[in-house]
Amino acid sequence: MIRDIFQPTSMTTRSIALTIIALIARSPLHAQGSANAWVDKTLSRLTLERKVAQLVCPDITAGYVAEGDPRLERWISLARDHGVGMFVF
Repeated sequence: MIRDIFQPTSMTTRSIALTIIALIARSPLHAQGSANAWVDKTLSRLTLERKVAQLVCPDITAGYVAEGDPRLERWISLARDHGVGMFVF
């Protein structure tokens, strides 16, 4: 199914993001019932930029990070300002 839909050589970033969102919506693992309503409501409020940001998973350094550390400020900015939905430690 993905191979039939996903043709990266002919797609823009926007069309790739829309394709990914469409594939998620078609997935048999897609939420059901009231959870489905919450997902639809939440996704309808997100801009395309925020939807794509939810797919981004930056790698961050584990260990002690002091308050005020520029790395911490950058990670907070990625989540707060750009909508990144997850991090890998």
